[in-house]
Amino acid sequence: MTDFEDDVLPPYYAFIWTIAVIVLSLLLMLISVKEHGVTTEVYFRSMFRTGEPSAFVDEVGHSSMDILSTSVLGTSLGLLILGFVQYEFKLCMGIFMALTSSLGFRLLFTHKWSFIYKNPKPAHPGKEPFTTATNRFQDLSQPFARVLLAGIGQVILLILYIWSVFDSGRPAFDQLRNYVFYIVGVFLVMTYVIGNDLYNNRRKDRDFWTWFFYHVQSKTHGQWMAEGEEEPMAQVKPLEADIRYFLDTLINSIGLACLQVAIPVQLAGNSTPLDFVLNTLAAFFIIELDDADDVILSYHELEPNNKEIDVPLGGKQIPISREDIRESFTGEGDDTEIPSDDKV
Repeated sequence: MTDFEDDVLPPYYAFIWTIAVIVLSLLLMLISVKEHGVTTEVYFRSMFRTGEPSAFVDEVGHSSMDILSTSVLGTSLGLLILGFVQYEFKLCMGIFMALTSSLGFRLLFTHKWSFIYKNPKPAHPGKEPFTTATNRFQDLSQPFARVLLAGIGQVILLILYIWSVFDSGRPAFDQLRNYVFYIVGVFLVMTYVIGNDLYNNRRKDRDFWTWFFYHVQSKTHGQWMAEGEEEPMAQVKPLEADIRYFLDTLINSIGLACLQVAIPVQLAGNSTPLDFVLNTLAAFFIIELDDADDVILSYHELEPNNKEIDVPLGGKQIPISREDIRESFTGEGDDTEIPSDDKV
C-alpha cells in the first residue's frame, strides 16, 4: 500500500490546482506588463532580477498587480510541492529545497562572487559614498565577534529546524485539517516574505555588498563611518568581509528559501491550532534573528599622502586640502595654535 492511499485527497488534485493557479499568475503578470509599458522580457528580467542590473526597471515588482501575481505564483509552488510530497516525501523535499535555494548558491559561489571580485565597481556610482545596512551582518558598527556568534547560532537553528522536518517524516494527510494547515502555512509564508519586502531586500543586499567590496578591494586608505557616530569604525579586514558576506547570503538567501519549503510541511503535521501558531512564530523568529535597524554607512577616502580628504557632503565627495583645514584654526582675534603638518 502506498503512502497516499489513506490521504483525503489524491496527489493529482494538487497538480490540477497548481496548473490553474500558474495560469492565473501568468495572466496577472501579462496585465502588469501592459501597466508598466515594457516588453515581456524586460518585465520578467526586472521581476526576478536576472541578467545585468542596468537592464532592470526598478518600478517593476512594486505595484499592486506585481505583488498579487507574485503571491499567486508562490501559492502555485506550494501546491506543486504538496503534490510531490504526498508521493515521495524526503526525495521531493530535498529536490525542492535545492531548487528554491539554487539562486542563493548562485549568488554565493558564482554570479555575485564573480560580480564583486572580477568587476569591482559600485552598483550605483551616483549614490556614493553612502549606503544602507539592513541587517546585523552588514552593520559594520556591530563588533565582528558578536556578529559571528549570532550568525553561527542562527545557522544552527536553521539546520535543526530543517532536520526536524525530515526527521518527522511525511505528514499524515488523512484529515482535512492537515490540508488546511498546509495551505494556511503557504499563505502565511507568502504574506511574511512579501509583506516584509524580503525579496526586494535581497536586491538591495546585492547593491550593498558590491559597494562594500568595492571599497574593501580598492586598497585605498579610508575610514568607515556610521550615521550619528563621530568616531570612525575599525578597519574591515578582507577575511571579516568574506565571513559577513557568507553568513548573510547563507542565512538570508539559502536559509530563507529552504524555510519557505519546510514551514508549510511542518505546519501540516501539527495536531492542534495552538501548535500551529507556536511553530509558525518559532520559524519566523529564526528568520528575524539577524534583523537590525537600518544604518547609513559612508566611506571617507583618504589620499595616501594625507594631503587631501574626501568628505561626503550632500551625496558628493568634496576634496578638502590641508590649507583649508589650517585656515579653520585661524582668524581675526583667534589665538589658537596652528597645528603642524604632523598633527593635521
